[in-house]
Amino acid sequence: MRHTYTLTSAFFALMITSAMATTFKLSPGPINRVTFDNDAPFETITGFTGDVTGSIDLDLSKPSGAKGEVTIPVKSLNTGVALRDEHLRSDKWFDEAAHPNMTFKLSALEVKGSLKAGKPLKGKLKGVITIKGVSKAISVPVKVAYRASDEQLKAAYIKGDVLRLKAEFTLNIRDFGIIPPAHVAGIKVADEVTIKVGLTALSEG
Repeated sequence: MRHTYTLTSAFFALMITSAMATTFKLSPGPINRVTFDNDAPFETITGFTGDVTGSIDLDLSKPSGAKGEVTIPVKSLNTGVALRDEHLRSDKWFDEAAHPNMTFKLSALEVKGSLKAGKPLKGKLKGVITIKGVSKAISVPVKVAYRASDEQLKAAYIKGDVLRLKAEFTLNIRDFGIIPPAHVAGIKVADEVTIKVGLTALSEG
C-alpha cells in the first residue's frame, strides 16, 4: 500500500510540474539569428542562419528546469558566397546528405531567480549539440529574459509571451569530424568557430 501511495504521489507531482511549464516555440525568420565566425590568419569567414525551429518548456518561476530542442538545417547556412556554401554542404564539411540538420538538446538552464520578475537573468545553458552526427555536451554562458504579451509587443508584430535567449561560445570543428583540407587548414580556415545566438521564442497561448 505504501509503495502504491508513493507512486501515486510522484505521478501527481509530475503532473503539477508539467502543468506549470510554459511552452515557447521558435520559428524560422528574422526574429531568430545564429551567426558564426571563423577567423583564420589570412581569411575571416562569417555566416548566419535564420532558419531555427524548436521549442523550450520551462516554469517561469523556476526556469532552471527548462528542457527543449533546437534544429538548424545545414542547407540554411549562408556565408555570402554561393560556391563556398555549396562546399560547406559537401561530405568533406557538414555532409548535408547524411546529416541534414544540426541540433541542440537543452537539458538544464542554470539561473538564479524567477523570470516572472521581468528582469534578464544570467547563467549557464547546458545540453548536447550534434553536428555531422557527432554529439558533444556543452555548457555556455547565457542571458535569458521573459516578457508577457502587451500592446507594445503586438505593435511590433510579436504575438504572445516572449522568451529571449542570447549566448556566445566557441566550438572546435575537428571535434565534430570536420577536418579542413591541408592546403587551407590554419591559413584560410581556423579550427575554432565563434557562435553567437539570438533566439526569440513565443508562447503557444
